[in-house]
Amino acid sequence: MTDSADTLPLGVIVDTALLVLVLDPVARIQGFNRRCEQATGYSASEMQGRPLQDLVPADERNGFEEAFAALLAGAEDSRYTGHWLTRSGECRLIAWSNSLVRDAHGKPTQAVAIGSDVTEQIEEHLEQQVTVRTDELARAKEQAELANGAKTEFLSRMSHELRTPLNAILGFSQLLKSYSPQPLQGMQLECVQEILKGSAHLLDLINEILDLSRIESGRLEIHPERLPAQSVFRECLKLVRAMADEQDIALVDDSGESCSCLVHADPVRLRQVLLNLLSNAVKFNRPSGEVRLSCKPVAEGRLRITVSDTGPGIPPAYQERLFQPFERLGHIDTAVEGAGIGLSLSKQLVELMGGRIGVDSQAGNGSRFWIELPEG
Repeated sequence: MTDSADTLPLGVIVDTALLVLVLDPVARIQGFNRRCEQATGYSASEMQGRPLQDLVPADERNGFEEAFAALLAGAEDSRYTGHWLTRSGECRLIAWSNSLVRDAHGKPTQAVAIGSDVTEQIEEHLEQQVTVRTDELARAKEQAELANGAKTEFLSRMSHELRTPLNAILGFSQLLKSYSPQPLQGMQLECVQEILKGSAHLLDLINEILDLSRIESGRLEIHPERLPAQSVFRECLKLVRAMADEQDIALVDDSGESCSCLVHADPVRLRQVLLNLLSNAVKFNRPSGEVRLSCKPVAEGRLRITVSDTGPGIPPAYQERLFQPFERLGHIDTAVEGAGIGLSLSKQLVELMGGRIGVDSQAGNGSRFWIELPEG
């Protein structure tokens, strides 16, 4: 607006589709057109002389005051978008274009603000954005589900394709090892034993990957039943004993009378989880170390089974990643076999059985992996 020696007469506040305000240099209302009356529910006489801040929400007043101060400081034309309050307490979003009126000496005498209510336009725009975003998310979800299904199908098919030649390798290796007319000796026997060992490890890995893909696709079935806890412990300890003897690790069954109760779990999956925890405790132990299996009732109707070892322990920084797939936590360059799937698979199996799994460990002080399951 061009400079003027006089203040703007109130008569120029005419009817228009736009909101028109006239303010004095301290932001008191001097003019309030009919559209402002309709938009706020206040009459021009009610608003005469009142600070415009009375119509601005409390959390936006600092922003309004900064914009008004910038206008007075020399911004001949400025824009500001903010909310103002109606008599009913409703907030409306207004886009303002502001200009100054100056006297003959260049001193601001009035500010004229012309505004447009953009509440509906903004809400409509946001709704359109939400609709677009929702559609994008739906498409992304559909694509992810298709990709996940394709991955599961691929893993399933590949597992079966790999098992066929692998079973042949295992079968012929076992025949070579046990061939009576000309038993293998020395280096030949050692080589066949390495073939058997590597093939068995590869078969375990294939089975673990297949189980993970079944869990992700919701196709792994769990069949819980009431099991005598100690019989499961004895069976698992028996299966791990050969590995422990080879590593010179002592296995201790510390379950005692506290585990004479029943546990509610899938027998196959419970053995799978316990064997994973016990074999890890043996593999990641110190020479002539110890692995101890114990259990005790904890919260009402829950049984905690703990596998403790005397190994190097796990630093706190690593513990959060323990149950993520393919995490080996610094063991990747060691001779210890594994792909970092077992603990992730164990966690998901325990949760499918209505339980939970965790670890207590300190570097240099061994580890205690535990699972909690419902009592039978």
